[in-house]
Amino acid sequence: LSIASRKAVIGACLKNSSSILAPATKEFTPKGRFFLSLYMSANSTNISLMANDKKKVLVVEDEKVVSDALRQKFDLEGFETTVAPNGTYALEYLKNEKFDLILLDLVMPVMDGFKFLAELEINQQLNDAPIVILSNLQRESNEVKALPDEYRAHYMVKTDTKLTEIIENVKKQLN
Repeated sequence: LSIASRKAVIGACLKNSSSILAPATKEFTPKGRFFLSLYMSANSTNISLMANDKKKVLVVEDEKVVSDALRQKFDLEGFETTVAPNGTYALEYLKNEKFDLILLDLVMPVMDGFKFLAELEINQQLNDAPIVILSNLQRESNEVKALPDEYRAHYMVKTDTKLTEIIENVKKQLN
């Protein structure tokens, strides 16, 4: 919602909720004071109400079941989540948006994670966010061993990692 829409919602709450004003005294209840402070801060030039400070995560994952589960969990944890089904889509998103972190699968159709990383090396201006890799390739595989240390340090195997561990790893990278 836009700031104007949020102001309107809060204003409507102030005007229409019987629990905001005490019936006998017409004074603001604690709930009413809370809504009033929100409304006042939304009207202040120095404070924007409910600014969108969510961390933006780009999930690059071709398996719909996995990407849906990741999106749902990230959204529940307060992240803004975008899903790209392969590296080609991810590069397009990066041309138009800035993300705080990329969660990348390596084995995908069209453009896999390895090619995606190579493209980011060529076009470094597209991304300055940390990249966490989540793939089915085992750590001991030659492909994974060939990755730069910065990617191997935050490598997770899908089948060995719980959803909560993925979220905690991402949070750790963002702090």
